[in-house]
Amino acid sequence: MVREQLMKELQQLGIDFPETASVTQLRDLLKEVVGAARSPQAEIEKGTPEQTEKTVEGEAEERQIKLLETRLRMLKLEKEINEMEGQRAGKRSMSNFAGIEGALPKFNGDDEYGIEKWITEFEKVTKVVGCAEAEKFFYARRMMAGSAALFLRNTKSDDWQGLKNEMIAEFKKAVGAKTILKKLDSRKWSRGKESLHRYVLVMQEIAEDAPISECELVDYIIEGLQEKTMAATIFLNVDTVAGFKKLIPKYEKLVEERSQRRTKSGFEMKTLAELRCYNCQEFGHYATSCLKEKRPLGSCFKCGRMGHLRMHCPLRTVAAVQEEELSWNTKPL
Repeated sequence: MVREQLMKELQQLGIDFPETASVTQLRDLLKEVVGAARSPQAEIEKGTPEQTEKTVEGEAEERQIKLLETRLRMLKLEKEINEMEGQRAGKRSMSNFAGIEGALPKFNGDDEYGIEKWITEFEKVTKVVGCAEAEKFFYARRMMAGSAALFLRNTKSDDWQGLKNEMIAEFKKAVGAKTILKKLDSRKWSRGKESLHRYVLVMQEIAEDAPISECELVDYIIEGLQEKTMAATIFLNVDTVAGFKKLIPKYEKLVEERSQRRTKSGFEMKTLAELRCYNCQEFGHYATSCLKEKRPLGSCFKCGRMGHLRMHCPLRTVAAVQEEELSWNTKPL
C-alpha cells in the first residue's frame, strides 16, 4: 500500500522512476522533489512572468540594500579608527617635541653656540625619536628663539632641508684659529663658581674647531688652573683629557686642603697679633708668658705701684696719656 501510494504521487508530479525502485528509494525521491518544489526558486518558477520579474527585482534590491548597509558600517568603523589614530598621532607628536625640547637647548643665534653644531645635535635627537622630515621642519621652527625666531619671518623654505640650508647661510660664523686659541688662553677656572669638571668641558667645547692636539689642549687646561705648581705635579704625565678627568678628584681635594690650611694660618696670625699682655701692656703674648718683671697683684696698671688705680696714677701726664694712647692703639703688623 505504501509503495503504491508513493508511486502514485510521483506519477502525479510527472516524475519518472524505475519500476524496481524500493520503498526507501521512492520515499527519498519524493522528499527531494517536494523539497525542491517548496523552495523560493520553485515558487518563482510556478508564478506568472510578471510575478517572477517582481520577485527577482525585489531580491536584487534587498541584496543592494544589504551591501550598502555593510559598506556604511565599514565607513563608520574606518572613521572611528582614523579619529583614534589621529588622536594617538597627536599625542605622539606632542610627546616627541617634549623629548626634543628637553634634550636640546633652543637656538637663538645670539651667543657662541654654532648653528652647525646645533643642527647636528637636533638631527641626532630627532633620529632617535623617529621624526619624519615634515616633523623636523615644524619642530625646528618651534626650537628657534631670539634672533633666530625673528629670522623665521623671512624664510621661504617649506621643508626641513631648505630651512636647514637657510639657517646655515644666515648664522654660520667663520671663527679663525687665532681667535679660538685666544679664548683657550684667556679662559680660567673660577673656583667656587664652577666645578673643575665643568671647566674642562667648556675648554673642550671651545677647542672643537681648534687646530691643536689633545695633549696641547691639556696644557691649556692646566694653564687655566689657580694652583699651577700643584697642577704641574699632579698632571705631570697626563696627555689626554680623559686622563686629566680621572685626576680631578685628587686635585680638588688637595686644593681644598691647602685653602683650609691658609685660612687657619691667617686666623692664627690675626689672633696672635690681637693678643695683649696685661703685665707689660705689649701685644703678641699673654701675661703668663711675659718675660718682664711681674706686676704686683692689685697694683696700678700704669706705674706698677700699689694704692691707686691707673686712672688716678700721678704719672698720667699729657705726654703719658698720648704715649699710652699710642701704645694701646698701635698694633704690630
